[in-house]
Amino acid sequence: MNPFENKALRTFCGCETSDFNPAIEYSFNAETKVLTVTDASTFPAGQSFSAVNIWVIDSEGNEISKKIGAAEGNVTFDLSTGFNTNEGFSIAVNVVSSTRKTITLTVRRVGLALNSGSGTINQEN
Repeated sequence: MNPFENKALRTFCGCETSDFNPAIEYSFNAETKVLTVTDASTFPAGQSFSAVNIWVIDSEGNEISKKIGAAEGNVTFDLSTGFNTNEGFSIAVNVVSSTRKTITLTVRRVGLALNSGSGTINQEN
């Protein structure tokens, strides 16, 4: 028995690529506990933005996820309720191109005294 419909997987690419330059800018306001994540990715000719999937995870395993659906778009996360920001948190993003190529980026310990509450995540950091 095959649990997957193979026709649906013909155009699926779960591969990593270096064809485009994924980048995300983030800013966390420690007073309001609002996190803003903005797409800053660039794409070569023949590819364009498709989506950015974002997961924010605290030290207790609480997770919030959202999606950016437009190039250079942004989303905000209200982390003031049910989310522990005192011990820092992680941001994981999956940038998807129009050709279904993906690159995953992660930053950890956001919001701690030794780490900035804002920055850029890209392939180089």
